[in-house]
Amino acid sequence: MDIVTVGPGINNKYAGFFYATDRKIRNGLIRLGHNITHISDRDIASSALGLRFVGKKLANRKLLKVVEAIKPDFLILFQAHLIEADTLLALKKRLPNCKIANIDNDLIYTKTRFLRLLKFKSLVDVTFITSAGEHLKRLRKEGLRSAYLPNCTDSSIERGNPFIDVNLTYDFIYFAGDVLQSRRWELPLKVASIAPDVKCGFFGHGKTRIFGSRYFQLLKNSKLALNWNKMNDLYLYSSDRISQLFGTGRCVCLYRGSGFQRFISEKEALFFSDADDLASKIRTVLHKDQWQEIAQRGQDHYRTLFNEKRIAEYIIKFTFDENISNYEWCDV
Repeated sequence: MDIVTVGPGINNKYAGFFYATDRKIRNGLIRLGHNITHISDRDIASSALGLRFVGKKLANRKLLKVVEAIKPDFLILFQAHLIEADTLLALKKRLPNCKIANIDNDLIYTKTRFLRLLKFKSLVDVTFITSAGEHLKRLRKEGLRSAYLPNCTDSSIERGNPFIDVNLTYDFIYFAGDVLQSRRWELPLKVASIAPDVKCGFFGHGKTRIFGSRYFQLLKNSKLALNWNKMNDLYLYSSDRISQLFGTGRCVCLYRGSGFQRFISEKEALFFSDADDLASKIRTVLHKDQWQEIAQRGQDHYRTLFNEKRIAEYIIKFTFDENISNYEWCDV
């Protein structure tokens, strides 16, 4: 198929977010044999000398020109927040057979983010979000054809084999772009106080988020990594960091309340209930050198279930009403 994708471009985090989900899904689509044309609404808008209103209009106009030239079978929006409903309406009139999917990786916990999805309600064929539970139910109640989309990994981007290298700087690592007073830091800091013998690396406090090669260098120099989000009891929700942790082969620490036991077993991740439980399990797997086996099994399993080709294929099949019964999350 000819597919046009719209989303972040090279200016996103000054190219430091080269491991973003949209990049991996585009790789998957290409590896499935599709012809992909990508445009960045944000990069186009930024060319308007900082005039946001002008830049937004320019981005929407460019999208229509690209679509008119290519006449795609499928349009995929990735966090394309500058694209207007009127633009999609015009596109639908010109290409009534072109399917449209809207993919949003953000946690849909504010009214603004929820309304952002609703504005395309009658214009997109499907809306994908990376959480299940109440947020997905709410979208469906509003009449959106919605589906859960796992965070994908791409072995050409997320590389690493910590289970063959024991000379790593950190036993336990955590990243969070948030102020130190945030509740997100309470759990990792408590783990560090309970287990002072564990070499911890905590990064991102003070909202100084780390991107690019430095992020991967730090991550690949750790044995265990904590997947801990702004909301941790929302069914099957995680930021895309979960794919980076599993993809690079860390021994991933997952909160039991997240529900990921549906896909990942105790042999493939370190599940915990609270800080005391996590600290105890970290010490155990480090002392017995079990973290390496868990890391390897976790990486292999996550890459099998949630690789970029499989997720891209699921997006196509769900959008085009094809059989999706062989995907483990099809009934979420």
